[in-house]
Amino acid sequence: MTGPEGEVLVDVDGSMVANTSAGLYQAACAGMGVVMLPDALVQRDLQEGRLVALLPGYHLPRRPMNLLYVQDRYRLPKVRSFVEYAMGLWGR
Repeated sequence: MTGPEGEVLVDVDGSMVANTSAGLYQAACAGMGVVMLPDALVQRDLQEGRLVALLPGYHLPRRPMNLLYVQDRYRLPKVRSFVEYAMGLWGR
């Protein structure tokens, strides 16, 4: 992760293993430990006090995201709205 003083590498060890953000999210909400998730997935929980940000000055490494859709479907308001929302949130 990246903090105010640059990149930090942290060795993590624990008794629980999850390979999906949904599993990590559920574990955090159940009080099972500390997780590292993108802000977009936990924003409401942070605002409503269900979760607490432990390292607010640190950020996850950026990962590429692809949106795939049939070209003609972009004309549908729901698809266009989601693409515009995602681009506004995560950029290009």
